[in-house]
Amino acid sequence: MLIPNLTFAYFSTNQTATVINDSQILFTVTYKFGFKKYNGMMPIGAVRGLEFGNPSPYLGYKILDKQGKTVIDGTAYSIVLSNAKVVNNSYYIPKGVLKTFTLVTLYSLPKETSINDVSLRVTSLPFMMQNEKKEIMAKMNPSELQYYTTPIVHLDK
Repeated sequence: MLIPNLTFAYFSTNQTATVINDSQILFTVTYKFGFKKYNGMMPIGAVRGLEFGNPSPYLGYKILDKQGKTVIDGTAYSIVLSNAKVVNNSYYIPKGVLKTFTLVTLYSLPKETSINDVSLRVTSLPFMMQNEKKEIMAKMNPSELQYYTTPIVHLDK
């Protein structure tokens, strides 16, 4: 999503799914954000199961099977990493600067599950733009977030 005079850019640059062993996967989704005329704030925390429209300040994601259905089995631990400065428990982006962020998720499936093929999709990505006069709370649209999806990975069980 690009808004003239408001944003520099925000887009996904890389998505990976790496099998660690027969029940664990490391997912990453890397994206860039920057605003031309506003300072920005981005989430550090990430929560599995948050859908678009949820008022949470955290990034939301879900695990999908090969048919695109949500997988509820398994456990996931996630955080967003960046070299951006942390201010008030969020990443701070100075106006005119483009910063890189990476959602890192360690996902473990129970050994007794029949699910072998999974991916991760970001479902909610809130952000704030601010200057001396105002703060604008916003979220990426679902049509934009479809690009924040990892490849499907297969687990050999």
